[in-house]
Amino acid sequence: MRDRLIFCAALLAFAFASLAAGFTAREKAFETRGYEDATRSADLPYRQPLLGANGDWLKQPRARLDAELERLREANVTWLRQHIPWAAIETTRGRYDWAEIDALIDALRKQPELRLVAWLTNAPAWLPDDEYPAAFAQFAADFAARYGDVIDHYQLGEAPQQAALYAATLAAAYPAIHTADTHALVLTAPLRPPNDLTYLSELYALGAHQNWDALSAAHGAYETPPLDRRADSAIVNYSRLVLLRELMREQGDRRRALWLTDFDWPEATQEEQILYYEQALARAAREWPWLGALFLPANALEEPSQLEALRAIPASAPHNGLFHMQHEAARYSGEWSFAGDAADYGRVGDSELYFTYHGRDIALLLREDAWHTVLYARIDGAAANALPPAAEERGYLILTSADRNPQRGLTALARDLPLAEHELQLIGGGGDTHFALLGIAISSGNLAAPYERQLSLAALTMSLAAAFAFVSALPMLRPIWQRIVAYRVLLRSEGVAITAECPPSHRAAAGSFALATMGYVLLQAQLALPLTLLICAALLALFVWRRELGLALILLALPFHQYPIALGGLRFPPAELLLVLTLMAELLHRLLRWRQTVRAVYVFRYQVLDAATLLWVVLGALTLLWARWPAPAMTEWRALLLEPALFYVLLRLHARAPATQQRLVASLLLGACLVAALGIVQLLSGALFVSAEGGARRLLSVYGSPNHVALFLGRCIPFALVLWLCARPSGIRRLGAAVTILLLAAAILTQSFAALLLGLPVGFLVVTLAGRHRHARYLGGGIVALLLLAILLGGRLNAWWNWQEGSLFTRANAWQSALQMLADEPIRGFGLDQFLYAYRDTYIAPDAWRDPDLSHPHNFLLDIWLRLGILGVALFAVLQWRFWRQISSALRAVAAAKNWRSMLALATAGAMANLLAHGLVDNSIFVHDLAFIFALLLALAYIPAVKTAAPA
Repeated sequence: MRDRLIFCAALLAFAFASLAAGFTAREKAFETRGYEDATRSADLPYRQPLLGANGDWLKQPRARLDAELERLREANVTWLRQHIPWAAIETTRGRYDWAEIDALIDALRKQPELRLVAWLTNAPAWLPDDEYPAAFAQFAADFAARYGDVIDHYQLGEAPQQAALYAATLAAAYPAIHTADTHALVLTAPLRPPNDLTYLSELYALGAHQNWDALSAAHGAYETPPLDRRADSAIVNYSRLVLLRELMREQGDRRRALWLTDFDWPEATQEEQILYYEQALARAAREWPWLGALFLPANALEEPSQLEALRAIPASAPHNGLFHMQHEAARYSGEWSFAGDAADYGRVGDSELYFTYHGRDIALLLREDAWHTVLYARIDGAAANALPPAAEERGYLILTSADRNPQRGLTALARDLPLAEHELQLIGGGGDTHFALLGIAISSGNLAAPYERQLSLAALTMSLAAAFAFVSALPMLRPIWQRIVAYRVLLRSEGVAITAECPPSHRAAAGSFALATMGYVLLQAQLALPLTLLICAALLALFVWRRELGLALILLALPFHQYPIALGGLRFPPAELLLVLTLMAELLHRLLRWRQTVRAVYVFRYQVLDAATLLWVVLGALTLLWARWPAPAMTEWRALLLEPALFYVLLRLHARAPATQQRLVASLLLGACLVAALGIVQLLSGALFVSAEGGARRLLSVYGSPNHVALFLGRCIPFALVLWLCARPSGIRRLGAAVTILLLAAAILTQSFAALLLGLPVGFLVVTLAGRHRHARYLGGGIVALLLLAILLGGRLNAWWNWQEGSLFTRANAWQSALQMLADEPIRGFGLDQFLYAYRDTYIAPDAWRDPDLSHPHNFLLDIWLRLGILGVALFAVLQWRFWRQISSALRAVAAAKNWRSMLALATAGAMANLLAHGLVDNSIFVHDLAFIFALLLALAYIPAVKTAAPA
C-alpha cells in the first residue's frame, strides 16, 4: 500500500512539475521576447545614445536657434532629426540654395555634443520620375560633400509604394554618399504600419539591405502603453519593433541597428505622456541593445514639464549594450593604435585601458586567430571573476582562437557583480594581436535568469519524481519479473539459448586468421578503389562465417589508426572499417537466423557492466547538448564511445570460449610486437625517432608520440608477462618471455617517465604479486629496478624534473587549468573533446604558451570529469567497482590453478592497473586504440566460470 501511495504521489509531482515547466517556458518567451543580453550575443550593433528629437530648426532666427540647441543639450538630447526638403534647395536643376542649412550647421558646430540626422526627401517638381534615383543620388552626394564634416547620419527619402523603386534609389544613393563622406551612416526611409513588415521583406528579397547601414521605423501614434509586450502584426504598439528585429535576424541582418524616428501617444494626457516616454527609454535601454535611437515628437519638447523630466534623467555610465573601443568612457595610456572598429595594444607591456560602466556582467568582443598573446583584466582593482586568475590580482585572457582559425566572438570578463558602477582595467601583455579588441559588452544581468532557474528546478523535480516512481514501482513489478525469470529458465532447459559458437580447430583457426590478415594487409596497401571494395566484400564473407576473425583483426589493427584506409573520398582508421564490416556480418548472420536471435536476446545473461557501458554511451550523447564545439564532440562520441561500446557487445557475444579469447590475446600481442619491433629498428637505424630533452632519442614507431607508444605497450605487456609466468607448456612460456622482453625494451626506449615510474611498475606488481609464482616477486623486483635504471640513464631526468619548462611543468599547468575549468562547470563538465579548444581559447596559463595544443588534462579523473561531468566520474567508479569485483574471484584462484581463466583474469587486472596508474599523469581512455582496449578489458572481466587448461 505504501509503495502505491509513493508511486501515485511521484506521478502527481511529475505532472505538476511538467505543467509548471510549460507555464514558465511560455511566460519566459512572452516576457523576454526581443530581449538580448549584450554579453551573450556577439551579433549586435554598437550602442548609440538613445534620446533624439524631431523638429524644424531651418527657419528659426540665429539667436533663437542657439538657445534652442542649448535647451535640447541640457535635456540630455543627443540626436536632432531635421527634414531637408530637396525641392526647396534645388529649385532648378544644378542650382542649390544652402543658406538655411548653412545657418543650422554653423550653430551645430558650437554644440558638438548634438548630432544631426539629415532626412533627405521631397523631390523637385521639375524632375521626371524615371530620373529620380540618379538625380537623388547626385543631390545626396553633393549634400554629404558639403556637410560631411558635421553630419554623418543620412536618412534617405520616403518609402514609395513600390519596393523595387526604393531599392533602386538606395542602390544609387548609398555608394554616392559614402564616396562623399567616408564616415557616413545611411538610414532607410521610415517604415510605417501596417505594411512595414511586408515592405521590409520585399526589400530583403530585392537585396536592398546591401545599401543601408541601419534600418528606420516610424510608428506615429501608438495604441497601447510602452510596457505592452504583445508583439503582433495586427497591433501598432511599442513592441512592434520586436517584430522588425526578428525579421532582421531571420535575414541574418543582426549587426545593424533599428532606429525609431517617430512615435507618440497622442491620446494620452500630459502626465501619461511623460510617464510613457520614460518607460519607453527605460525599456529600450534595458532590453533592446539593438536599438539605435528614439526620436521624440517635436511637440514633446515644447512642454516645460517634459523637459524637466528629461533633465532629471542622470547621465549614467555605459550600460546594457555593445560599446565601441573608442567610446568616450574609455581612457587609454601607453601604446595603442586603432583601425576601424578595432583597437590594438603595443608590445612594450605598458598599454592600459580604463573603462567605467554600470552593470553586473561585462565581456569583450574579440577577433581571435592563431596568434598568441595575453590580455590581463581587473574589475575594481581585483581579478575579473570570469577569467582564470593570474598573479598581481589579475585575470588573464588568451587571444588565441580555439581552432586557430579567425573567429569573432564574446569572452566574458566578469559575471554577477553587484549592480553598480564599476571600472574595468585592461592591461596588454605584449605580442602581436592584429587589432583583436572590437568592443566592450555590458549587461545589467540576464533577464531570463529567473525563468531559467525555475525551469532547472522543475527539471530537477521531474527527475526526482521519475526516480521515486520507478523505485516504488519495482515491488509492483516483482510478480511479473518472477514469471519472466521462470520462463527464461524454461527456455534454457529446453535448449533454446544461443550459446557461443563451436570454435574451429587450432589449424583451421590459424588458416582462417592468416587469410583474414592477408586481406587486411591488402587493405592497408591502399590499392585501387575497385580492388579495395572487393577485399572488403571478401572480409565481410569471412566475418559472416566467423565474427571472431573480425574481432581479432580489430585488435591487430588498433595501433595503425594513423594510417587510414581510403574508400573514395572517405578515410577510415583500419580498426573502424573492420568494426563496420564485423557489425555488418553480425547483422547479416542475425537476419538469417532471426528466430534464434530473438530468443537469444531474451535469454542472454545480462550483467551490470553491460548496463554501465550503455549508460557510458548515453551520458556521452547527453554532453553533446552543451558542447561549445559540437563537431569534434560528435566525432569523439562516435569514435571513442559508441564504436568501443559496439566492440564490447561483439566481444560479449563471441569471446566467451577460451580458444577465442586466446586468439584475441594473440592478435593484440602480435600488433604490439609489430609496433615494438618497428620502433626499435627505426631508432637503431636513425630513420625515425624523437629528440627529447638532454639529447635523448625516444622511440616513435607508428605513433605520433613516444608517450602514446608507452600507453599502448603498457596495456599489452601484462598479457605477455602472464604467459611467461603462468603458461604450462615450456614453449608458450619461452614465447611469452620473448614477447615480454621485446615489448619491455620498446617501452623503455620510449623514455616515458609516466610509464617507467607508474604504469609499468604497477602493472608488473599486480601480475607478479597476484600471480604468486615462486620466482615472480624476484622477477617483478628486477623489472622495476630495470625501469628505474632506465630512468637514470635515459638523459631526460633533469629536464623532466624542471618545474619551469619540462614535462612536469606542462602537466602541472594542465592540472591547474583543468581545475579552473571544473570550478566553472563542476556538474556537467565541458563535453567530449572540448579540453583542447577551451584550454587554448581561455584556460591556458600565460607561462604555458610553448605547448598550447594539449587535448587532455593528463589525469584520468580530471579527463572524465571534464568530458562527462560528475555523473561520468560516478559511472566510471561503478565500472571499476564491477570490474574488480567480477575479476577478484579468479584472482584468488590463481595460486590454486594456473588455468586459462585465472591467467586471463591476472593479465586483465594488470592491464587495468596499468591504465589507472599511467592515467594519473597521462591519457587513459579517450584515444582510439586505448578506448578499444578499455572495452576489451571490461568484456574480459566476464570470463565463464569454467576450469580450462592453460594454453597449449
